[in-house]
Amino acid sequence: MIAKTATTALLGWLMAKVGTAGPVAGEALTYNILVAGYGPFAENGTNFTANPSAETALFLDDSCFLLSDLVSAESSSSSRVCFQGWNVSVSHLGAGEVSRALRRGSLQRAGIDAVVLLGLENSASGLKVELVGANILAKDKTPVATGALKIEPWGPPLSPVTLDLGRLEVVEAALAPIIAAENRFKGGGDRVTSAEEKDNKTVGEVWSRDAGTFYCNEALYRTSNTVREMRVFAPRSSDRLLPVVFVHLPPAEVAPVETVVAPAVAALGAAMLVDAF
Repeated sequence: MIAKTATTALLGWLMAKVGTAGPVAGEALTYNILVAGYGPFAENGTNFTANPSAETALFLDDSCFLLSDLVSAESSSSSRVCFQGWNVSVSHLGAGEVSRALRRGSLQRAGIDAVVLLGLENSASGLKVELVGANILAKDKTPVATGALKIEPWGPPLSPVTLDLGRLEVVEAALAPIIAAENRFKGGGDRVTSAEEKDNKTVGEVWSRDAGTFYCNEALYRTSNTVREMRVFAPRSSDRLLPVVFVHLPPAEVAPVETVVAPAVAALGAAMLVDAF
């Protein structure tokens, strides 16, 4: 597990870490983002004793940054972004943890402005931003009733993310450091191409419409469907649903958590605050 201290900067380009330094001079607003990541698990006889998903969530926990240090936000340069990090179990219980918190109203009372869900992807697939969750119950050793193959028996077959997909370029820019790390790991250099390029082989492949049929998909479906079903709006908007996204991360040996993944996820969270800039 990566140690996190209040005085350690995530990365040089994050100019100011102010999580325990008190209010920022001229502060306008403080945005709150929940990052929930899965912990260690075993699959097909392999034990994943370290999971960058939970490590990233816990590393960001209780940290705050100037919004302008994470994204281009000239109109809100004095605002902050603060993070809560959750380590959730790789189980049906863990997959539904954020959904249950929404149904209890606890995230709404805490003023959560966006939710970032994290899971581990294999090095072959690499970084993926999932666009939709399917109503398919994850398979594990827990007995379920015959025919209980759906997460929500009467729910829709698909539940898309509530992230504003009109700003894909902002999300891609936030995650570019992870993409560059993957390219270096695969011997491809540092170049990160734009999604608009016809021969793009990096950023354009980040977006995925298949979150699988395991707990990552279940977490995405449960959370996004709950937001829609309950009409949970972003705290600072009366017409925009609470933004939720699921990101599959590459293994830590591909993209280190402390120096690459955590800063990129922090920037992604800030990029989800569409109304802030």
